[in-house]
Amino acid sequence: MGVVQSHITVPKSILKNFNDQNGLLSYYDVIGMRICNKGHAKTLGTSKGYYPEQIEQLLNRSIETPISEVINSLRKANAESSCPVYHLKKRWNAIILSYLSVLLTRNPTIKDHLCETIPFFQVLPEEMQSGACAIYGYILFKEKGFLTEHSITFAMNRTSIPFVLPTCGIFQHGDRKFHPIDPFFSIVLLPQSISVETVQNNQLTLNLLPIENSDDINDINRSAFTAQVSLGWGHVVSNRIDILNDLILSMQN
Repeated sequence: MGVVQSHITVPKSILKNFNDQNGLLSYYDVIGMRICNKGHAKTLGTSKGYYPEQIEQLLNRSIETPISEVINSLRKANAESSCPVYHLKKRWNAIILSYLSVLLTRNPTIKDHLCETIPFFQVLPEEMQSGACAIYGYILFKEKGFLTEHSITFAMNRTSIPFVLPTCGIFQHGDRKFHPIDPFFSIVLLPQSISVETVQNNQLTLNLLPIENSDDINDINRSAFTAQVSLGWGHVVSNRIDILNDLILSMQN
């Protein structure tokens, strides 16, 4: 088996949606505490041999390829319509939840916690520890209904300020969890007590969340930045370097 260059958390298929017009990413490096505007979706947030090749193939086949197809369709629908209602196939709902479950457990912080608390985990090779964490999220979703206590909807950013993406993937903002999938569209997990959907003909009819106030986007971006910095690793990604500069200045004030 070969050694694979793996994305630790957010896959390339999501990162590339934040490319600028030159096909590059701007990002804030949490460890280096610096901004760069020459990042590549293929390499940012990767580590050689982080996952065994078998796990990388499983993630690609079962998670990353299906979610990429769903997200491409969602982004196209968002670009073509201003309608605040979306009809989501129930199968797509399951794909999104399984992807988010794995994204949560791909977090290196989870691996560090398991190493500290489970003696068996400590003796596994590092790449097997990483692989076990990723698969754990998939198993939790399939067998335990992980995240199914949340309702899925989507936030449509109708401002000139793009969403930023922390490479932890999912972050809390108020009572909601956000996962931006491009600068103007985000998956949102809501508490089940907030009803945004009805089910008919094997489809979920969702009430989308249009955001038309730039201050609201800035607040969401501050939550994204804070979530990543608090972890002490990773990057905050944007298609515009000025957004990252403004975000850091606002956090310092």
